Amino acid sequence: MIRDDVCRDCVETLWALIGAARAGDESSVRQTAAAAVAALHAARGDESHLLLHEVDGVIHANGRRLQLGVDVFAAAKGINTLLRSTRGGEVRFDASVDAETIAAWARCCAAGPAPAADADAGRHDPVASGSRRTRPTIPSDTHLRAVFLQHQLIASLTATGPVPPMLAKVVVQAVVDRLLALPAGLEPLTLLQADEERLRRSLYVAVLTVVFARVAGWPEERLADLGGAALLHDIGGMLDARRPAPAGFVWLLERGIDEFWLRSAIVARTWREDPGASVAEIAAGGAAVAALVRMAVEAEQLARGSLSRAAIAPTLRTRLRGKVPEAFLDVAHAAFACMPD
Repeated sequence: MIRDDVCRDCVETLWALIGAARAGDESSVRQTAAAAVAALHAARGDESHLLLHEVDGVIHANGRRLQLGVDVFAAAKGINTLLRSTRGGEVRFDASVDAETIAAWARCCAAGPAPAADADAGRHDPVASGSRRTRPTIPSDTHLRAVFLQHQLIASLTATGPVPPMLAKVVVQAVVDRLLALPAGLEPLTLLQADEERLRRSLYVAVLTVVFARVAGWPEERLADLGGAALLHDIGGMLDARRPAPAGFVWLLERGIDEFWLRSAIVARTWREDPGASVAEIAAGGAAVAALVRMAVEAEQLARGSLSRAAIAPTLRTRLRGKVPEAFLDVAHAAFACMPD
């Protein structure tokens, strides 16, 4: 089976090789080509070839979806755009590929024309489509709307929620402040407002995610971004109920180039999946945020089912044992133990 970490390394190396070819640095091309051959060999494993192809804006390697992470996203995005510009949306590397062959391939990629903006208008492109679509117009009274929205969101929190109201309000205010600091930050909040129940659930997921992260020792300065990504985790469900993960992924990437949108898009795409049962597995795949959101979603569902705060943690452990690391479940237990019932 192809390992995610070596496949990500392979994609990064291939993209670095194309970059060297575009820069015309032949010395770097030769060095990176040798590294690319080694990376391809490692990624291919026991298979006779490595097939990279694009599905719903995400790279797949021999049919296995490449796990997304901030560290590899720029390279994955570049290779993804390249694949979409080729016939069939794929490239195959056989076991016989050598440094000279891979270098020639990179030079061809570097010299080729950019993909036409509307070459395949029927499909979503998380890289190019943002420049073709018209974003919703935000009225000139943005500040007044933002203040009103913030109060409205905080007012929707109840005493019977999974987190005490005062704690929830502090977290929501910080998360909303972070969103409103972004040029397009009001757009997802306005969209979520159209579904009050989904908005309420998402607010509590954001609060729980931040609480879990804080107990786990995440840096204070990262908590608002983390909560923002959690707040937007299910926005794809409003865009395409049949395919919420890719819909949310593409839509969030279109909001802008700030890393906040990138992280939020990755979470929206991956939180429904089991991230792995070990901390090392999650760390290698860059799935820690998605795992926290997954726990928060489950905890919010349990609270909505009238389960007391004291009963949520043990039930959560039963539900998610083997799907997320025990250390993460210990964090959830510690978090709820600190809350008054």
